[in-house]
Amino acid sequence: MKHTAAVKAGLGILGVLFAGVVIVGLLAGDSVPTRDVESEGHADYLRDIVTSAGEPCAAVDRTFRQGSRRGEHFWNVTCRGGRSYAIQITPDGKTRVLDCSVLEAVTKATCFESF
Repeated sequence: MKHTAAVKAGLGILGVLFAGVVIVGLLAGDSVPTRDVESEGHADYLRDIVTSAGEPCAAVDRTFRQGSRRGEHFWNVTCRGGRSYAIQITPDGKTRVLDCSVLEAVTKATCFESF
């Protein structure tokens, strides 16, 4: 993978961002009931997480399981209209959402790449 160091560094920074820095597109502290995201209907579940963060997402056109770290699961989605988001789901079901363009600008990490 060509961005391995940048992705690892970005994950650390992403964790900090998700821990409480207020950036456009970041939602901290909302809780969504946990559920097997890979089951049927996971796109709708991920869309609901994005919209609960106050972001527009009429439908999800693409999902990508970016990876897991310390029990937290990271997903990426592209919503109809082209906006993409990184989603963090913690073991206790809390979720955080960050626009992929913000993630890349701040951390140099890229959505839709496994880590």
